[in-house]
Amino acid sequence: MENLLFCYSYTDFLRELTALKKQYRSRMKIVSAGFSADGRMIPEVIIGDLKAPVHILIQAGIHGREYMNCAVVMRQMREYLDSIASAGSGMEKALCYHVMPMTNPDGCMISQFGPAGIRNEILRERVLQISGWTEDTQEEYQKKRTFFQSWKSNARGVDLNRNFLPDWEAAGESEKAGFQGYKGPSACSEPEVKAILGIQKKYSVDCCISFHSSGEAIYWDYERESIGKGVRDDQNRRERQLACLLSKSTSYPMSSVKKNRLPAAGCSDHFARIFNALAITVETGKGECPLAPDEYEIIWEQNRNLWNEIGQFCKKTVDEIQRQRYT
Repeated sequence: MENLLFCYSYTDFLRELTALKKQYRSRMKIVSAGFSADGRMIPEVIIGDLKAPVHILIQAGIHGREYMNCAVVMRQMREYLDSIASAGSGMEKALCYHVMPMTNPDGCMISQFGPAGIRNEILRERVLQISGWTEDTQEEYQKKRTFFQSWKSNARGVDLNRNFLPDWEAAGESEKAGFQGYKGPSACSEPEVKAILGIQKKYSVDCCISFHSSGEAIYWDYERESIGKGVRDDQNRRERQLACLLSKSTSYPMSSVKKNRLPAAGCSDHFARIFNALAITVETGKGECPLAPDEYEIIWEQNRNLWNEIGQFCKKTVDEIQRQRYT
């Protein structure tokens, strides 16, 4: 399978991450959040003091074909590290970032390289079976090529953003493994989802930012059912304030999840409903995924100030966030 014009593979990601670590060794820590089904380590990058009062999770690439966001988040991370190294941001003690730039490495590899991106023979065969094509004619090859480029799931054919707990029973558009829409055999069954939730178990995330594509929107207003109305209203107010800031920063319109009745069982749904964290989903890009190469610089300019906006907001409202987070 030919590479796409815009390529950001797992190898590219690790190479860039290694270079960043060499440059900013004292300011960042890389740990393994877990391993994908194909045995790829899922890095978690920690920036800031682990004893900080507020912990922020930023994750991208949970859908394989949305790997352009992985490159964008890595660039955001580099700029943030540059800023605190050169002038200091005053956030290193107040905030701790937990960054998962490529949450679904297997899916990203399938989208870019097809079944050849999977090393395990059994998993590779499963991916081929999901495609449903066996002929090697030029017409069938092109169908396969387009099919795999559109891959959202992990290597097991599970759509990870339908595998989280909230409303899992009703989630998913498919009842069997596929390139998208299958919720999995049980809630939180997938290693990539467990890797995300493992961070929460260790550090109690206060704010979760998930990058997706496409549609240019800031999604907020997630359900919170396990807390009292007063606490829920306060947390929803803060989530709206943060969404407003990010909307102004990116020029993306705000969109209410509840009003639009969007499917649950996603990462943002889980952190808002189960953990009472602030949750925002940022949808980048305009075209179909995988996004065209000429969208990259546009997305970068729209999102380059996002970390600063998130950090400043959380720093200013740290007392309120913490009080409501644990009420």
